[in-house]
Amino acid sequence: MSRFPFFLFLFLSTAYSFAQTHEVGLGGGVAHYRGDMSSIINVAQPSAHAIAFYRYNPTETWAVRLNVGVGQIKCADSKSNDNLAKMRGHEFLTNLLEFSGQIEYNFLNFGQGTARDMHRFSPYALAGLGLVKLESVRNTTSTASFNSWARAIPLGLGIKWLVKRNLQISTEFGARFTNTDNLDALQNTNSKLSGNPKTKDMYFFSHISLSYIFRNKKDLCPQF
Repeated sequence: MSRFPFFLFLFLSTAYSFAQTHEVGLGGGVAHYRGDMSSIINVAQPSAHAIAFYRYNPTETWAVRLNVGVGQIKCADSKSNDNLAKMRGHEFLTNLLEFSGQIEYNFLNFGQGTARDMHRFSPYALAGLGLVKLESVRNTTSTASFNSWARAIPLGLGIKWLVKRNLQISTEFGARFTNTDNLDALQNTNSKLSGNPKTKDMYFFSHISLSYIFRNKKDLCPQF
């Protein structure tokens, strides 16, 4: 039994040295809004979104990711089917600059290491914390603009593909739960149709990304 800690240490250190990888990547896609102007995800009015990230993979199951994301969200009452919304006539466009840290869980042993049971693809789930800078570009029913910060909680699902030994493609859908009701600038209006101030606005990112994997020279992963 006295040798058990030594063999455990040897096993963990070997797995660590072979499994860990680092990645940098870029992605692009669309952003959507949900809030007082739209009780469901406003897929009919998408905006552009882009992301740059660093991912650290300590094991085949877990990964840690740091992100910088930029995008816009928008919505216009003129495109609504609700007559009250059309009477209100509000329209907004808000810039987003997001900084976040996320933890990813791979549902399969993703192919970063050397074991025979590695998979070259895996679905994954993510959760994290972030800060988002909000900049009002346009809101038609209020003269007030804003340039402020809010907290965001990212949650999402995605799929990873290891297309080459050093190249990985991911597709992802993520929701951002914020602590603000001002993404749509409705609370800056004097209208009685300004929505519920007790509910918080949300935004969503959907994107495809490509990342480059920096492998340890001792990594014995098969060449793809």
